[in-house]
Amino acid sequence: MRKKVQEGNTRWYNERRKNSRLQKVAAARKAELKKARADASRLRGAAAALEKEVKGVREDADEAIARLKGRIGRMEAAQRDLNQCRKILWKQCKRLTVAKSTLQKRIMEKRKTQPATFKIMQRGQYTLQARSLARLLVSSGTAERKVGQALKEIGGILGIEVTKSISARSVQHFVLEEGVAADIQLVYEIIKSASKSNTQTMILL
Repeated sequence: MRKKVQEGNTRWYNERRKNSRLQKVAAARKAELKKARADASRLRGAAAALEKEVKGVREDADEAIARLKGRIGRMEAAQRDLNQCRKILWKQCKRLTVAKSTLQKRIMEKRKTQPATFKIMQRGQYTLQARSLARLLVSSGTAERKVGQALKEIGGILGIEVTKSISARSVQHFVLEEGVAADIQLVYEIIKSASKSNTQTMILL
């Protein structure tokens, strides 16, 4: 009888220990399940935030692509317009080149038949243009005795016939005229300035 009671107690203790272990395992599994649920909840939140961010990025990308497509369309239209303008300008340039060539041929033919003339004298006096050209050549370093020949050579190069050669003495007169005119202008400016100064002095007095 005692042996049976002892065996019963042993089984009871064994069952108790086994039950305790099972309870511990169940509690651990329950804690793990709770943690897994919390992790799943965080993952769902992160996934929702990521999905929202991806959606925003997709919308921004779609908007940027639409703007880029519009810009590309405008650039293509501008390129077509530019190509059209280039074709028109090319045609105009070709026509202008042909017209220029034709005009040059006509000018050359006209010069051969009726060469242009530059009149040195008019009504017995040297023209203002001739005087100015002579003074310009002298100021550029041309000798006075070579001014007349230089004008003829320049006219020949340009296809213009110079009717007469200017003498060295006339060139000297032209240069002196310019100097006298400059002196007269200087004296006039001095007198004008002095007159203004006297007027101001009288006003102050």
